[in-house]
Amino acid sequence: MEVPEHLKINEPNDEQRVAVEHTGGVLLSAGAGSGKTFVLVEHMVYLFKKEYENLAQPDIIEFSKRLKDRFSKIVLMTFTKKAAGELSLRLQKRFEKGLERANHNLEKIPAPYWEAAQSAVNYMFVGTIHSFCYRLILEGHIPGFTGNEEMVSDLELTDKIKKLFSLWIEKNEDKLKDQSLEFIIVNKKLFQAQLKSIFSDTDLRLLWTKFDEQRESKDNFSLLDQIEEFYNLEVEIDWEDLRAPIIGEERMPKKKSAWVTFLEDFDSSVDRSSLMNFLNSILEIYKNYGRHPSVGAKKNADDIKAFLSQVKNIRDFANSYLDDFTACLENESLFLKYGDTTFDIYSFIESNYLRVPGLTFTDLEYYVWKAVTENSQVVEQIASNYDYFIIDEFQDTSNVQFEVVKSITQNDMGKIFSVGDVKQAIYGFRGGELGVFKEASETTYQTLDLKNNYRSDSAVIEFNNQLFKFLLPLGTDFYGEDPYTVPMLEQSVPSGKEGTGEVSKHVLAIEGELPEGKRSITPMELNYLECQGIFNYLLESPDGSGASQESEEVCVLYRKLTPVKFLIGMLLNSELGFTCQVKVNLEEDPIIYLFCEYARALSMWEKPGEIELSALIFDRVLQILNFHHSQEEIISYLTEGYEHYLSLGFWDSFKSFLWRLSLSSSNLDLSYDLLKFLSEQGGDQAELIYEKLKQSFSGEQYSIDFQSGDNPERIKIMTMHASKGLEFGTVILGGIHTNGIEKSDANYFGKLPYSYKWFLSAKKSHVFRSPRYLTEEFLKKKKSFSEAKRLFYVAGTRAVHKLVWFDIEHDKKPLSHGKSSWVNGIREWEGNIETNNIEIFESLKSAQKIIPLNLSKIDLLDQRLDLHPPIFHIDSLGVTEVEKVEPVSLGYSSELSVTRLAEITRCPRKFFLKNLVKISEEEVGDLLKEEEPLDEVDKISEFENNSEDLFHRDIGRGFRNSSERGTLVHERISQMILHNRVIPRESGLDELGLEGVSWVRDQLEEILVSKKSKQIKFYSETPIKFSLFGQMISGTPDFYILGDNYLEVWDFKTGRVSEEKMAPYWFQLLCYAHALSTGISEESPIKLVLSFVDEKRNLEKEYTISEITDLLYEQWKKTENPDQINKEHCQFCLYEKLCFPTL
Repeated sequence: MEVPEHLKINEPNDEQRVAVEHTGGVLLSAGAGSGKTFVLVEHMVYLFKKEYENLAQPDIIEFSKRLKDRFSKIVLMTFTKKAAGELSLRLQKRFEKGLERANHNLEKIPAPYWEAAQSAVNYMFVGTIHSFCYRLILEGHIPGFTGNEEMVSDLELTDKIKKLFSLWIEKNEDKLKDQSLEFIIVNKKLFQAQLKSIFSDTDLRLLWTKFDEQRESKDNFSLLDQIEEFYNLEVEIDWEDLRAPIIGEERMPKKKSAWVTFLEDFDSSVDRSSLMNFLNSILEIYKNYGRHPSVGAKKNADDIKAFLSQVKNIRDFANSYLDDFTACLENESLFLKYGDTTFDIYSFIESNYLRVPGLTFTDLEYYVWKAVTENSQVVEQIASNYDYFIIDEFQDTSNVQFEVVKSITQNDMGKIFSVGDVKQAIYGFRGGELGVFKEASETTYQTLDLKNNYRSDSAVIEFNNQLFKFLLPLGTDFYGEDPYTVPMLEQSVPSGKEGTGEVSKHVLAIEGELPEGKRSITPMELNYLECQGIFNYLLESPDGSGASQESEEVCVLYRKLTPVKFLIGMLLNSELGFTCQVKVNLEEDPIIYLFCEYARALSMWEKPGEIELSALIFDRVLQILNFHHSQEEIISYLTEGYEHYLSLGFWDSFKSFLWRLSLSSSNLDLSYDLLKFLSEQGGDQAELIYEKLKQSFSGEQYSIDFQSGDNPERIKIMTMHASKGLEFGTVILGGIHTNGIEKSDANYFGKLPYSYKWFLSAKKSHVFRSPRYLTEEFLKKKKSFSEAKRLFYVAGTRAVHKLVWFDIEHDKKPLSHGKSSWVNGIREWEGNIETNNIEIFESLKSAQKIIPLNLSKIDLLDQRLDLHPPIFHIDSLGVTEVEKVEPVSLGYSSELSVTRLAEITRCPRKFFLKNLVKISEEEVGDLLKEEEPLDEVDKISEFENNSEDLFHRDIGRGFRNSSERGTLVHERISQMILHNRVIPRESGLDELGLEGVSWVRDQLEEILVSKKSKQIKFYSETPIKFSLFGQMISGTPDFYILGDNYLEVWDFKTGRVSEEKMAPYWFQLLCYAHALSTGISEESPIKLVLSFVDEKRNLEKEYTISEITDLLYEQWKKTENPDQINKEHCQFCLYEKLCFPTL
């Protein structure tokens, strides 16, 4: 029987089969395009089949339970949320296909068992290490954390560090009177930046935390030890055993040369009693001899030449660093005072870190690490829940992350399956360390390789093999040896792909003389010229040899995005569509720019002429964004905004101002929370906000995908980091003439303990560097270059059919800037290629293209290429005009929650008093001189409607009231949904609550099966913001289901069904349905579900989008009638006596 095409599956090849069929204890080195994801998915299928084989007797119910329990203990961990989502989807689709094949009798295992597996695969954890840490906290495994902690942004972390640093300063005023420490306070911004780096990197934070023990034990802490550590890294010459070679009579020149005297006197002149004396004596020798002696072309003198080269290296080292070492040793007390103070500041922030609310995902990782390495009970508890770890992208795993996994598995490598490619380790800046991969390769029971590359054509595979076999071992500037190199495991070309693909070099041959007074072509001009070459290549017709067919995806890859601005400008002036990854400076985001100017305008309101100046600035910016408001209108908006600011504060005033301008933005999510945070930090006061803004945005950026023209997906421009895991028909390497330039770090403070620059006193200007600072800078440079080569490898292996680069020369002379720029690596390899692989050489030569460029026709030399406008001058970055709904007015400019807005269904008057006048129920109680104001109506009604036996059962379980119980039920339902419908073992619920959560889970399982064709996804407790008739609304729906043209929105309730509560509940569901309906067709029904968990009863309604809008509109119109009173609600309402004061 012929198998239908959609039911065919790929069988693993021999090397893949070995990687699939095991139960752990494997480190798999999987090169680019080798089918790594396929192996991970098939490995899960293999584990399912093993469970079936171990089944003693057919029992589908028991098997289903056992498989769910087995899979719920598996953690599949990968590096990004995107990769986790793709893996999860691949797993689901594979088990779906397995079930369909079983239904067609194409599988040995019967269909009911595949159906059980399809359900069970959702019980395993697939996500990032950070999300796994968060899950452990949510499940209650990590003491001191609940999962309700506020997660903060990068800018909020900066503010947190500032606050704690300021608190340390307050507590140490006496210590800071010491003039020698003024340097730290004067440069506190730089120090705060490094502190933020430390608290953003779990490995660094751990290093600082453990350093106190090292300092106390004096282990490798003495200055002399630190100096020698740096010497051994930089020079790598044994100074104690360095001896001059014996010349001998046969090598003695007829006329005694300087080098002879140098060698004869060397051993007696050097002082080997200590490294410092040795370095000083080397410099003294050179003082006496002047120039470095040379042997010239003398034969049989290799050992002499090598020795003299070694001594010269030591001399250069001493000239560069001896002053630093001497200053540290002669002023050790002062030097250590700097280090002790910086460490004291770190320790203070660490000790008080949790006193300031807000955590980052890196914090979660750190506190989970502390728990699993310091508390054996925590380990036992977690290990009982999770006993098998599959780690994808293992080469990017940090030391701390691996420590967490090893602690949970209690160092049993048999419970770990690691998959990665050490040649693609490119996230050192995020903590990824080669040492982790090396450790695992030594301790894992079995190491396997996947060598076949199924992605790329043979020409691309063979080129990458030869190029990186040559480049990876080379040291900085493609010279010498790289101490951090990784082994180059060459990839194989699968059968049938021989002779395919193309690798081509395009030589941009510049002819003509440079203008008078111009000595060379600058790095910026090199980037411009390269972009011209790339642009012309992209313009080539389908019949040419360039961008190929219009359907083929072309990607230009850069290490850094700086040169991209030239290519964007060229593409925008053409008809070519493209998508480009763009780094946007925060101050160049149009909404943030308007926010800054609005804060300036309100803070300068009293100064003559300022409002007119602000109106002029707004007018110019809005014109650039293609908005048209007269300056008179803008002044009117500003005036109304100022009045609004005086009554309701800056944040509400700014939102009102945007509304009057009819502005919205597709990037609002990127800026909204940030601007709200800045408003809160400035106390909602314009002056304070403006001052804070001047300090906050320096260097801060966010990344967007900028699209232009027709078919923008065909041409893509992005960083090589962003391309990880992707593939493209044609890859063009961009920026390779200048990407070896590394910016020097101007910070006085390093990231390691006792790593800093320092002064002898505040009056002295000469700066010295600590040994640890020098060590850090040296390692950073070496590791950065090594990682850059691996990034280069990632770029080369993204290509499927064609790999292209441009090589610029002027009058036959190769051009570049920075010896470590990648084009120099390619050139170095080309110079050795004939002896390596003549076939590759001939292939490259035949594909090479010479493109002449005459300087007289190039416009770049008269341009100021470094002057370019903010990006919103080129594109509005998603800012659009929104249509105001008439005749409905703005209503309430302050952001409203869905819950607060739902008050309108009960009584417009109450809504007005509570949300615009902002009188809380507690304040009503104070006004009426009641000792205990009543609680919210929701809580009252839920309390009254709960039966006595339920209430007493709650009290017995330790709940203070039914509201507290309801909150816990909601939390457990959310956890169950987020964790693949697994109910936490220790739920803390009473029997009725546990039954209710189980009832909800069973409903969801049924929905997964019945709506399988809709490709649905579950979302629980996901905060959303949306516009409703021009008003910004926020809220968190309990639960919603989103699929292919399908939407359900649920609200979970405890207690009994109460008709009085129904109106606001249905209204809230309507609001969420309105917000989530993007992508749902007009005619498709949207289901709303009120789910009463205790009664195990659902109330359901269905509406189309237009019906939902009409229902919401009817309620929204009530905001215009704040005097309207719903008397039927008065008996439940505390505001009754404000509406009817005579009662």
